[in-house]
Amino acid sequence: MKHSAACALLMLTLASPAAWTQMLPRPATLVIKSVPPGAPVTLNGSTSTQSTDLSLVVSPGAYTVSVGIQGGKPFCAAKQINLTAGQTVVLVCTESGWGN
Repeated sequence: MKHSAACALLMLTLASPAAWTQMLPRPATLVIKSVPPGAPVTLNGSTSTQSTDLSLVVSPGAYTVSVGIQGGKPFCAAKQINLTAGQTVVLVCTESGWGN
């Protein structure tokens, strides 16, 4: 058992950097802006400690994004997005809603 674990560790250690990048999922980038800037951001139900305009490096997957507070300006209701590895998505919240 110890021999096979040591061999596996050695193989991982000797693997080329290209092999490592193939093993790790590439992140995605989510850019959230608002007009005017400074609005609170909620991502998957949790309010961010950062306000707009912000850029987040996230794992690929599904996200729910909202900006602002109900009755405030700007306010953009929850929006579902799917991010793939290496993708950059820019969302813009204006006083009239999502701009994209």
